[in-house]
Amino acid sequence: LTFILVVTMKILVAAQFLKNSDVTLFLRGGAALDINSVRRKPFQWMANDVWLNVVQLSQSNKFYSNLVGDMIANEGTWKRWYEDNEP
Repeated sequence: LTFILVVTMKILVAAQFLKNSDVTLFLRGGAALDINSVRRKPFQWMANDVWLNVVQLSQSNKFYSNLVGDMIANEGTWKRWYEDNEP
C-alpha cells in the first residue's frame, strides 16, 4: 500500500497536479518543527504534535495561511471537531 501511495504521488508530481513541497508536507507535517521555536500553542486541549502540524500547514500552503487565526477565532467549534470520534 505504501508503494502504491509513493508511485501515485510521483505520477501526480510529474503531471504537475501536486508539488514536491505538498508531498513533503504530507509526509513530514510539523515533525521538523520545535515546539519552543514556533508560535505559542493557544489551546491546552490540543496536543503539541498536532499544533506543530497546524503551524507547518499554515506556513507551507497559502490556502491555509489563516488557519491559526481561524482556529483562535472559532476555538469552540475546532475543539468539538478535534474531540469528536468522527470529525
